[in-house]
Amino acid sequence: MSAQKIGLYAAFDNEVDTRLAFEGCRAEGRTLAFPKISGPRSMIFMQVSHYEEMVPNKWGIPEPTDASPQVLTDDLDLVVVPGVAFDRNGHRLGFGAGYYDRLLQKLRPEVMTVGFAYGFQVVDRLPAAGHDQRLKRIITEKGFLNSDTCS
Repeated sequence: MSAQKIGLYAAFDNEVDTRLAFEGCRAEGRTLAFPKISGPRSMIFMQVSHYEEMVPNKWGIPEPTDASPQVLTDDLDLVVVPGVAFDRNGHRLGFGAGYYDRLLQKLRPEVMTVGFAYGFQVVDRLPAAGHDQRLKRIITEKGFLNSDTCS
């Protein structure tokens, strides 16, 4: 896959840091976008050229400024998603607000969705509701689970 427009997240608390992925993809000339809270329970992606240009939001999570150009969800080729826990079926447990589930519902079916996790965050099964969206891959320091094993 040669994703040109990539949605990343800025690590918060103990989430897997995406900065090395950002720097590597930026060096390859890819467009990188990070989420910005845009309203009650919704977020948009905005282009970021330098990691340092992001500022903490009201929860302390780094996000792009209002001056950053928006990247439409229809234009994203790959979206990397954080989580508290992931299971082998591609489900994730977030912080409970549903921002990423709503975002994932809007993506084109061919968009690659990936969870970055530490190995201890991957469990056999998480409870899942009808609105929970599955990821196509989960990547840990030990390797990855792809859509064949996440089904």
